[in-house]
Amino acid sequence: MARQEADIHSESVPAPGAPAASNMVELNGHLYDPSGKIFVANDASEHHRCRLQHQILKDCLNGNLMATKLPPDVAMIVDVGTGIGQWAAEVAQQYPKAQVIGMDISKVQDTPVPDNVSFEIHDVEDPWNCEPNSVDFVHIRDVTGGIHDWLALVRQAYKSLKPGGQLEMTETRAKFFDFDGTFGETGTFFVEFENIYLELASKTGMDWDPVPSSPDWLNEAGFEKIVQRSEIMPIGSWPKDAKLKKKAMDFTNMWNDGGWETKTARLFTTCGWEFSDFRSLLDRVKKETADSGVKAYATVVFTTARKPKR
Repeated sequence: MARQEADIHSESVPAPGAPAASNMVELNGHLYDPSGKIFVANDASEHHRCRLQHQILKDCLNGNLMATKLPPDVAMIVDVGTGIGQWAAEVAQQYPKAQVIGMDISKVQDTPVPDNVSFEIHDVEDPWNCEPNSVDFVHIRDVTGGIHDWLALVRQAYKSLKPGGQLEMTETRAKFFDFDGTFGETGTFFVEFENIYLELASKTGMDWDPVPSSPDWLNEAGFEKIVQRSEIMPIGSWPKDAKLKKKAMDFTNMWNDGGWETKTARLFTTCGWEFSDFRSLLDRVKKETADSGVKAYATVVFTTARKPKR
């Protein structure tokens, strides 16, 4: 479908980089939603990471906004965990006749948006304001660390979707993988960070690596045609292939340029770590990304599904 431009306005959203709300909680140089339900920061550093991530994910999809193929007459799209609103704004331009609703627990949106976009400050784990069987497409991305009951979330999506409506979930797995077996089971800071991260995450009562369980949740909720597509995201300078090298540069920059902190600092400090010790561990991880002998990679997984037509 040819891209169709919609008029852009920015009056209803804060300027890029502006504080999202006056009641934010400040911890160790970052701002956080006061609800305490999510661990990710809501400040200029996190907004920057979101913009970098948005482009990285589009590159994974050959410039597309989603792995799902939508019909041209799509009428209602819900973006769960909309963040800065960039995906919502761009999909609204692509489908100017559709109504796009971006939901987030925190007022994050700093992206100018078309007139067919609206944002709701709403805990996505509470009942949605959508009528049952009213939504064509539900888009869920990068909400790990804010969801206590994934099955309930996908059931809410199922309830809201029209028969034949589609869902897409995109998450980066909370694991590092070894490209050629050279960094072994232990002894690297990537492995140390992952082990500590997953141990701390287990104390929160939330699943911080939902990808392996997502197909079962979707199946239990009633979805069909469940497919998972994985993309290798190299970390560091080791790839030789030009495409992988570009992905590695972008992905590594996203994490090293503030992403580690905005995504994980509150988890570590909430679970008892001193911020200085957390920063020291991060410095060691960042240094390891410059070692071409450490061939680490993460995976981004796109999970798609459909509500039965009847």
